[in-house]
Amino acid sequence: MINNILSIKKLIYSTILFSYILNPFIFPLNLRSLTEDNPISKKNNIENKNIITEYILGSGDQLNIKFVGVDIFSGQYTIDPEGYIELPEVHKIFVEGMTVEELNNDLNERFKSFIINPDLRISINDYRPVNVVVSGEVKNPGLFSLPYGILNTTVSTQSRNIGPVQVTEIAPPYISYQNTNIVAPKLFDVLKLSRGFTNYADLANIQIIRNNSNSQGGGKIKTTIDFLALFEKGSQENNIRLMDGDTIIIPRSEKILKEQIIAINKTNVTPDVFAVYVNGNVFRPGKLILDKGTSLTQAIYAAGGERYFTGTVKHIRFNEYGKAKKTTFRFNKSAEIDSKQNPRLIDGDIILVNQTIAGKMTNAIREYAVPLIVADSIYSIFE
Repeated sequence: MINNILSIKKLIYSTILFSYILNPFIFPLNLRSLTEDNPISKKNNIENKNIITEYILGSGDQLNIKFVGVDIFSGQYTIDPEGYIELPEVHKIFVEGMTVEELNNDLNERFKSFIINPDLRISINDYRPVNVVVSGEVKNPGLFSLPYGILNTTVSTQSRNIGPVQVTEIAPPYISYQNTNIVAPKLFDVLKLSRGFTNYADLANIQIIRNNSNSQGGGKIKTTIDFLALFEKGSQENNIRLMDGDTIIIPRSEKILKEQIIAINKTNVTPDVFAVYVNGNVFRPGKLILDKGTSLTQAIYAAGGERYFTGTVKHIRFNEYGKAKKTTFRFNKSAEIDSKQNPRLIDGDIILVNQTIAGKMTNAIREYAVPLIVADSIYSIFE
């Protein structure tokens, strides 16, 4: 009897296990729920285009702290390199990594021992520079430091948008920002410092990784930005405000996105001028500084134009790994821009204008015949 019961139990467990393998979705606890429905698993990897993040305090920020009713304590306090501020009565306090709201709540609690019903009001008087890392398909990846600007004074506002932003700062009612003319660095600013993109850059899926405040869950948050929409549709909400510690990744596409390259090269996010080298059968060979968007044919004419007996043209371009791509074709001064025979050039391109066989023979004859003629003339004079 006992053996029969054990056999029935084994059969039931085997059936349940077999059903789970065939269709795990009938069970409430499965891999899908752990990765998609569990808020703990989502905390460090949020894919949301409308993330709202708070400014996180750090070394170099200057705070304006007002003690309502206790003016003697009020003043400006700068966060030192170790992340501390020195306050009356409570002395050194570590504030790096806090938001303004978190610090406000903390200080109100600390000063209850010294002030009856403390009422502190904190604002940021001067922001520290924003340090961000740019990696991926850009020509000049690395760490960049961008200062905050002052509107309509020393910093140009041309490349700093003031419209709605995708990532905004939460400002509770009790926080009063004194310097309303401060302009924060934007995504456009740091990408311009990166000196343009490679041909494989996927600008529709730029990733931003950012530190999250403790009050919003801590850890890291991530979002994807369609940077092309800024130029194609005027979507300024994609030109997000940068925060200190951001990481910007420009992913690689599996193929060259020609339309994307053409669109971005027409904008001021790429350098205004670049250098190419034109050698061979032209009147002024050497290094040329050209305007953004210049094509191969235009570069040849900037070098004085082709000489007689011009044949093929060799276009050499190096990728970010130092590997050269060579394209050879017959010179066609009437070729359309962005065609195979007349591509738009980028920084570092090399153009070799070759001679035809007839041109090479002519040069050879000139090289060897002219000295003989001169020598014969001199001999005739002495004769």
